[in-house]
Amino acid sequence: MVKVKIINKSISASTDEERCAEEIMDVFKAYFQNYPDVEGEIWIYHSLTLAGQDVRDIDIAVIGSLNGFKINKTIYDQNSGIYKDAVLHSFCYVVELKMHDHVESKNSHIYVEYKGQPKDVTHQSELQKYAFANYCERSFGYKPFVTNVIWLH
Repeated sequence: MVKVKIINKSISASTDEERCAEEIMDVFKAYFQNYPDVEGEIWIYHSLTLAGQDVRDIDIAVIGSLNGFKINKTIYDQNSGIYKDAVLHSFCYVVELKMHDHVESKNSHIYVEYKGQPKDVTHQSELQKYAFANYCERSFGYKPFVTNVIWLH
């Protein structure tokens, strides 16, 4: 069974970040009901402030550790020369939540209007990814591979 929980949950979801963290939790819980043999934990944090980083604010961070979760894919193992089931053991991602009406895409970047000016959400999200990884390394001695996600809610 996969346990999914919001680590810094308040009594009532009062912010957009916390409400979206609850949505993420509900999606994971529903998804892993179909995989009763998979064990693990998924931790969801919202409204984080990372001390000592240039980019300090993280809307949502999700960290998961799984045991026995096979993905419906096979991968070629160059060392053994055979195809193996792809298995997901762990993941870590940060979410930049945007609830703006005006969203633009230019080249490979997403922009929202912020204080009357276009703000590069893609760049902001990239910086958050590295800030979170660096914070983990500095605080816990381990630098995870972090994926960044932009959620246009």
